[in-house]
Amino acid sequence: MNKKQMAIMITSTMFAMAAGSAGAGTATSEFTVQTTVIPACTIGTTGVIFDDYDPASTAALYASGSVAVTCVKGTAPTVGLNMGTSTERKMKGTDTSNASVLAYELFKPVAGTTSCTKNESEIWGSDDAALALGVAEDISARTFSVCGKLDAGQDVAPDTYTDSITATVNF
Repeated sequence: MNKKQMAIMITSTMFAMAAGSAGAGTATSEFTVQTTVIPACTIGTTGVIFDDYDPASTAALYASGSVAVTCVKGTAPTVGLNMGTSTERKMKGTDTSNASVLAYELFKPVAGTTSCTKNESEIWGSDDAALALGVAEDISARTFSVCGKLDAGQDVAPDTYTDSITATVNF
């Protein structure tokens, strides 16, 4: 190899090394990934549908519906039931000429249960009478019975009687 070839080879090697090291630097920057989990619940219900009522019977009627609540883990909800379409729990006849009303009551399940036993005594209402569900351990739905009682001996006209209850979950 002559001096000229050697000079070309050395120069080429130097340019290659310079070109290779030109992009070898790095820089970094950190950033945050964040969200906030908000307390949230959903509620679903099934109605309390009593069997046919006989005003001459001496036996009360019992029926149950349900409230299903799904809440974010760690949420401690309460579920309240309003009084219906009046200030007292009374079903009105669907025939507008019928002034009769059927009084009924809705109870919380007996403590430690989720089903009705016909031994309920704690009225299910709102505010202080709401059902406290305790802290949700996970996001699974929790279902509780709404225990209805229709006392015997109410003197009413034949008709279909209804009321509308609103269930509210507070969290």
